[in-house]
Amino acid sequence: MRLLLLGVVMLLGCAPSRSLPLVEGADVASAPTGASLLVRGGAEADTLDEWAVFLPVGLDEAGLHDWSAEALRSAGYRISVIEFETTVESGPAQDPGDEPAEFLSRRPPRRGGSGGPPVRHPPSLNPRPTPQQRQDMQRRAADLAAVQAARKLYYQRLAEAQALYPNSQGYQDHHLVPVYLGGPKSGVTYRIPTAYHKLITREFRREWSYDRGEPTPQYRQELLLKVYSQYPIPQLIGITP
Repeated sequence: MRLLLLGVVMLLGCAPSRSLPLVEGADVASAPTGASLLVRGGAEADTLDEWAVFLPVGLDEAGLHDWSAEALRSAGYRISVIEFETTVESGPAQDPGDEPAEFLSRRPPRRGGSGGPPVRHPPSLNPRPTPQQRQDMQRRAADLAAVQAARKLYYQRLAEAQALYPNSQGYQDHHLVPVYLGGPKSGVTYRIPTAYHKLITREFRREWSYDRGEPTPQYRQELLLKVYSQYPIPQLIGITP
């Protein structure tokens, strides 16, 4: 018996260990694989016809040293942090309505016959939400709609880019803050399709040509928000190109 226990201990000691990521306050199995800063502008209410921009959560690491979430909020923008539990592969555009949405399950009540014993109703699975919970649910729904709209826009822009530049294959590293606009060469880059990179570059040049020098920090901020509201970076909306 002692020999058997000794053998089991030796086998366990020789088994390869696997380190798992630890996420404070979250279940490891459902831990998000990425996050983005969703910046909204437009009307006060969350509507689908306003513009939305997805930026890195760490703005300083992206080369936006004069930016912060608090500064954007003070300037009148609305800020949300979006976490992606899974990412999707770049491919044909999908109908956002086909994606799963949050829902509340309800258990049908038990019904007893006449003259039978009194029915004991099970506890409510969905108690009436508080005003704060209702507001949080509405905000999550608006965030989900913004992600779906941005993904649909990305697929549309990618198709346009592939039609305009059919010979541009492969991928290129794109600086989130273009160097000619004052972004550092060591700033954050994203690996995106070459045709899509050309399309974004063309849009930046249209808004601010190379021969104009560097814009002011304020105008550079407006320029980045304007361009990326129409040409989202795929990794920042949960898409792997």
